[in-house]
Amino acid sequence: MKPRNLNDTMEEFFESRCSKNPVFEYDGDPDDVFERHSTVDCSLLEEAQRILDRVLEKFGSSDAYLETAFGSEKVEGTELRSQMEEYLAGLGLLGVVTIKTSSKLLSIANVVKTPPDKHVLHLTDTPVPAGMIPGLCAHEIGTHLLRMLNNDLQPWRADRCLAGDKGRRIKLANHFATEEGLATLNALVQSEKRPNSAELFLWSPALRYWATVQGQNRSFVQLFELLERYVQDPIRRFKLCSRVKRGIRDTGVPVGACTLDQAYFLGAVDILRHLESIDFVLLYCGLLSRKDLHRVRFCARRHAIRLPQFLGTIDRTKKYIEALRKVARVNQISIGQGASSLGGP
Repeated sequence: MKPRNLNDTMEEFFESRCSKNPVFEYDGDPDDVFERHSTVDCSLLEEAQRILDRVLEKFGSSDAYLETAFGSEKVEGTELRSQMEEYLAGLGLLGVVTIKTSSKLLSIANVVKTPPDKHVLHLTDTPVPAGMIPGLCAHEIGTHLLRMLNNDLQPWRADRCLAGDKGRRIKLANHFATEEGLATLNALVQSEKRPNSAELFLWSPALRYWATVQGQNRSFVQLFELLERYVQDPIRRFKLCSRVKRGIRDTGVPVGACTLDQAYFLGAVDILRHLESIDFVLLYCGLLSRKDLHRVRFCARRHAIRLPQFLGTIDRTKKYIEALRKVARVNQISIGQGASSLGGP
């Protein structure tokens, strides 16, 4: 749902001194997709607000926080590709996935599966913070790609259904929030080469979640003004507002927000709350929601799956789980308490 005129509207927006609400154009009809992702969740607003305020109090600004977390050095897209290829090679996956670069991505990187069964890793060819790359590798390859590949080995791969009693078919839950929450947490705890723990704040997913809640009853301009407290950089703020309002044509109408970006915070909080009961090897068996682990426990094919290096041994797994406990403490999320942020048990 990326607007095809995003760059033009950004130029017009700043020429108007941030007073002109963008009118987005799309190559296809975004209405159906937007309708499926337009019911805003507000259940974690207090948690998200608390994280944003704590980061602001500790670092003074988002720019200061990001520099502390990821450093000020930027590297070219060629270096990003090189490190991604090195990460793939370490998992024996070099050649399994096709790498494509572009300057038009909404994100720095993303991995997708395209027919017929080809995996493509899209990377930006623009400069990126050097300190962000280890986390990106863990997010896109160490989470998304591995779970995609492992899913192809499972009995539910064709229709996302399991055999139930009396011939019934049990439909697996939507895995999107667990997927993005797990990837978010992996990116945080695998960025340990940096000499600080600023990255352990769930700042970015909390910000996206909070912005979506606030954007549902505000125009683009109103949301842009509100976000200044937490995002001082105007270009970064414009891009965040564009994500909240993607799928909408006239962003001057103060109604509606795309909820896709809420999944990162919802999923991360849900995993942390249920940390002590999650079998992470089982979670890596495919594109699974945390809520379905009890359903697939006896039918999942574990023997041939690929795992990230941080789950490769018992000692590494213990270290990984302890790192997640630290993330929970830093973000004041109680393990084992509170209802599921995904609904259900």
